[in-house]
This record gives sequence, C-alpha cells and structure tokens, in this order.
Amino acid sequence: MNYGGDSNFLPSGAGAILTISKATPQITVFPPAQVVAGQVATFVVRAAPPANLTPPPVSGLVTFSGPAKSSSANLVAAGAFVAAGTFSSTVQYSGDANYLTTTSAPFQVVVAGPSSSRTGR
Repeated sequence: MNYGGDSNFLPSGAGAILTISKATPQITVFPPAQVVAGQVATFVVRAAPPANLTPPPVSGLVTFSGPAKSSSANLVAAGAFVAAGTFSSTVQYSGDANYLTTTSAPFQVVVAGPSSSRTGR
C-alpha cells in the first residue's frame, strides 16, 4: 500500500506482513483385524492435511502409545501387547516441515489371548 503524499505529508509506503503457520494434520488409525497378545500388531496411520486445505503431503514418523511395547516408522506403528484385554491407545505424529506434532484421538484395542494348539495324543 502506498501513499503519494501531499502538501502536508511526505509519501509513504507500507508492506504487508504475512505469517504462515504449520497446519495440524488429521490423524486416522486403522488397526489390524486381530490383535493377539505377544504378537506384533501393525497399525496403519493416515495423516492428512486439514479439510479444505491443499498443502504438501504429510510425512514424518508416528509412534504407537499405550500398554504395548512399540516401534515407529513412516506412518505405520507397530506394537506387541503382552497381555489380553481391552486397552486405550493413541498414536503420536512427529510433525514435519509443514505440519505440527499431534496425537490421535484415543482408540480401543481388543487383544485376544494367545491361542494354544494341541496335537494328537
């Protein structure tokens, strides 16, 4: 924006300040069909830009949180539950150059007990 000046005031110009903030991605967790105690279960995580926004794709690491011993990878979380039961868990997204760190909504994981198989007599 510029002002050309007049007999009372000198010409002046002002620039616009533009602040660009990181967006918070939407996190969706897709659990496996069955989770068995003592076995590694892989959870697929979808991290998407917020609705009505077309920025760069989401990248980064996710970490599985809850009673499982966990590991992390690019948008896949895996964990091994040590006991059967129903557990509340979350997934944490590490963020990247365009997106903030965030945590998924809590979700329930039903863990079946390990199956024991017996063979003949």
